[in-house]
Amino acid sequence: MEQIEFYKKIEETYKQKEKALVGTITAIEGNNNFEFDPMGTKILLRQEDRLTYPANRLKLWQMIMDNIVNVDQLMDSKFPILKKVKIDSGIEVEVYFEPVLEEPRLLIFGAGHVAKPLAKVGKMVDFTVTVMDDRQDMVSRQRYPQADELVCADFDDYLRNLQIKENDYLVIVTRGHKHDYEVLKEVIDSQAKYIGMIGSSRKVKMLFRQLRDEGVGQELIDQVYAPIGVNIASETPAEIAMSIIAEIISIRREE
Repeated sequence: MEQIEFYKKIEETYKQKEKALVGTITAIEGNNNFEFDPMGTKILLRQEDRLTYPANRLKLWQMIMDNIVNVDQLMDSKFPILKKVKIDSGIEVEVYFEPVLEEPRLLIFGAGHVAKPLAKVGKMVDFTVTVMDDRQDMVSRQRYPQADELVCADFDDYLRNLQIKENDYLVIVTRGHKHDYEVLKEVIDSQAKYIGMIGSSRKVKMLFRQLRDEGVGQELIDQVYAPIGVNIASETPAEIAMSIIAEIISIRREE
């Protein structure tokens, strides 16, 4: 029952968009006289009230937190951190801290040859994957068994109601310049972490020129990754997908 309540607390924290960490003791060295085995013990740490749950672990975790230098920096982390912390009586504990964050979402516009391996490898590197296209036969579960969400809709209609978040990664790989432009124009001023568009240098220059002619600022255009992907001389759809994911990972981890 306690474990269920613990994860409910994490869910509440996530929904309230509070800055928080889950700490887990993964190793301990030295003699200790704790009333319970500390190995595997977890705690929820929130920005506002720090140690919150479960209550019967607060004494141990307060000792740990009191011996961590720069707790605020730890709370600001967006990636897991493993720390060794010395506490009273010569005891050293190893703690794995995980930030409570929304899972990154990979939004793939277009369900053609590149999208298929891209969705697969996107799941492999822990993205929530959405694939959308305006062709029903292209967004079937048979083609995309790994995708979390499949959407068949007109691009403009879908984008009109789409809420893009700061942890979103957008990949534009539609079947033609017209749709690429429609999507890019709609999302270019969003808060997405990454916007990438497939295409030759000639096509990219043409679409960027069109955006400028319609009043889109150069600072927004400069944030678009196009031509998309890391330059690995990729040719096949699978190779192109790997180059895109490599670029996305580099952006995701740059902090």
